[in-house]
Amino acid sequence: MNDFIAVEYNLFIKSKDDEDETLIEQRTEEQPFVFITNLNAVLPPFENVVANMNKGDKMDFYILPNEAFGEYQEDLIFDLPIDKFMDDNGFLNPEMYFVGNTIGLTDKEGHVFNARIINIKENVITVDLNHPKAGVTMHFVGKILERRNASQQEIQDALEVSRHCGGCGGCHGNCKDGCHGCG
Repeated sequence: MNDFIAVEYNLFIKSKDDEDETLIEQRTEEQPFVFITNLNAVLPPFENVVANMNKGDKMDFYILPNEAFGEYQEDLIFDLPIDKFMDDNGFLNPEMYFVGNTIGLTDKEGHVFNARIINIKENVITVDLNHPKAGVTMHFVGKILERRNASQQEIQDALEVSRHCGGCGGCHGNCKDGCHGCG
């Protein structure tokens, strides 16, 4: 069975080096986070908690790094030769290659990885393959706004968005139809 669930929440994060939590996302009653259960579209620990709640229930729970995006791994930071990113004229496109941007990298087997550029030097680009939320504890505080059986059209729409976005976290919120990613 698939349920349509709408929630409002504040999402706080805290890494092991931080003393305080930082608010990074707010979903309001006017712009709630909505998802359909049992489609593998949100983090399993998020769905497991929220899917057992009813309309009006308040939520206040944590998702630890090992339950979500893993611990931060220093060995997932690499220096790559800058010439691999230059165009045929030997130029680096500044609209694509800048500190903080996420780019796609492909390994020898054709697997694509998201990599965040963390430094650009004369001869190398330093990239970080860790998920942006790796190593952080997520703290969700909010309430369930709606819970009901999902219609066939809502299920179909959710599957289409998932396919368009590449699944959980595939678009990092940049999909034209509004990726309902990971919660």
